[in-house]
Amino acid sequence: MIHMVPLSTELDAEQAIKSGDLMGYIKFPANFTENMKKRFVWRIYADEETLNGSTISIRLDNSEYMNTYFLTKSLYESVQQFLLLSANDYDVDERMVTLPLQFSPIYGSLFLVPAELLLLWTLFSTTFGFFHVIDRCDNTFARTMATGVDFGQIQLSYYFSDVPLALFQGGLILLIFWWDRGEQVQGSWILIGVIFYLARMAILSLYFVVGTFNMSVKDMTLLTISIVMVYVYASDTIWPIESVVWWYRPFCHCLPFTVTIRVLRSVITRGWGMTHPTVLYGGICFPLIITGISTIVSFVMERRSKKL
Repeated sequence: MIHMVPLSTELDAEQAIKSGDLMGYIKFPANFTENMKKRFVWRIYADEETLNGSTISIRLDNSEYMNTYFLTKSLYESVQQFLLLSANDYDVDERMVTLPLQFSPIYGSLFLVPAELLLLWTLFSTTFGFFHVIDRCDNTFARTMATGVDFGQIQLSYYFSDVPLALFQGGLILLIFWWDRGEQVQGSWILIGVIFYLARMAILSLYFVVGTFNMSVKDMTLLTISIVMVYVYASDTIWPIESVVWWYRPFCHCLPFTVTIRVLRSVITRGWGMTHPTVLYGGICFPLIITGISTIVSFVMERRSKKL
């Protein structure tokens, strides 16, 4: 909702913006209606006075980018609607008052939704990772190893034990996404579930690596928050990677969830399937590679800790 506040002078409007009371102001020139009529009539032959008198000046507080973006979009749409109505009143072709551009989207506009789902899934996927860290801090892990249980068996037990919780949490997230928001998913729900679970396995395997450092629960919590914050700002969630500076872009591509988020976005909005090379590599092979590398690293570090 945009609330219009009438002000008497331009100076009052600027002071209100600087004090944070307003997001911006709109200035209409004198005789705006008459000059707008002349602009419709004379078109490319309109003089300087007519052009200046039919131009609306807008100054906005651009410190909050998203608010400014939606406000600017609303103003553009309002002016366009006004021009169309005016053209109809004066029997002018509507194409004369619109930009020579025609947008026809091929795919949907769910840019942020896959990233939000995967970030929420990241937080849910840390449950058994925290259990592993707590076991190490409470020496429960050492007592289990002393009974003759192999480290690989412990890892498998975490993976199998996480399946029921993953099904419940993943089903709840996807149900809310489909039922509450009413979004149209173009791809396969089964493929989306597979991508979610493989990403969860990659996260759990990374916790096995972190657990070998014998970190405390407090340090683990701070590390998890830091990782999530990095994912929020650098994994193609809110800000596209193509728009960042060149030296920062390779780091964004190296993050584990950057490829997964793009694949999930393509499956949900574009309807890509398993046979697509990007989906096969980014959604299936890439999480499996991370899981395999993390598992090998955790095994090596666990053996070194035993030797020490």
